[in-house]
Amino acid sequence: MPKTSTLTLSDTKLAQCREVAGILLLVFSAFGFVSLWTFHPGDVGGHVYPFNEGIRNAGGRLGAALASGLLMDLGLSAYFLVALAAFWGGSIFLDRPLRQFFLKAFGVLVFIVASATLLALLRPPVAAGAGG
Repeated sequence: MPKTSTLTLSDTKLAQCREVAGILLLVFSAFGFVSLWTFHPGDVGGHVYPFNEGIRNAGGRLGAALASGLLMDLGLSAYFLVALAAFWGGSIFLDRPLRQFFLKAFGVLVFIVASATLLALLRPPVAAGAGG
């Protein structure tokens, strides 16, 4: 009697969906990294005056807004967040199981907050002066 495949149509569809999700997460991570790397404060209103005449960020207006939000909220640890998202996307694409997802997600959250705090403490102080 011939062996039948244990994979059903739904299993192959699920595997394809995981591959697509992994690729999308990798693409979004690459976009986030490029946006962070090419960030310029004059691209988003309210950071510096005068504003840039054109958007200098390689990600366009969306990349400038993404980089501005990530850097304002997380500082340099935004690069860690993008790297961890790329790692997770690669794991999903390669069909490596993520065991204890919620525990690992909590660990990533604690790592991002701790690294943001540490990197903020290591930054040289900004000179306070007139002009706000």
